[in-house]
Amino acid sequence: MKHTPGPWRVCKRASCWAIQPITGAAPGNHNDVVYVATPYPGDPTAGSVTSQGRTKEECEANAQLIAAAPELLEALDNCQQVMDAAAGQISSGEYIDPAELQAVADQLAEYAMHARAAIAKARS
Repeated sequence: MKHTPGPWRVCKRASCWAIQPITGAAPGNHNDVVYVATPYPGDPTAGSVTSQGRTKEECEANAQLIAAAPELLEALDNCQQVMDAAAGQISSGEYIDPAELQAVADQLAEYAMHARAAIAKARS
């Protein structure tokens, strides 16, 4: 199964936060991936807590985390591929010259930068 391609953004709707793809979607066109619930209209707790007992702030934080999912998955996948390749070379006893090691280190540093950006988006 394949998910909707990222990156995604959070859009505020009347009664929820919507997650929608950035590419090919204009804000407000309702090309949404998923909705994150907020208080139902007419809910007596609508001022601060959803009907599921979550605050508006928690719902918004959940929406931000979900919107960051494609970048988090890509960053983790990239790191895993480099680590698997390096571990395979090391465990096979294959000689790794310093230039190869530097290339792996550079690749990991780049992927770590992308991972930090995705984590920051998830926590925003």
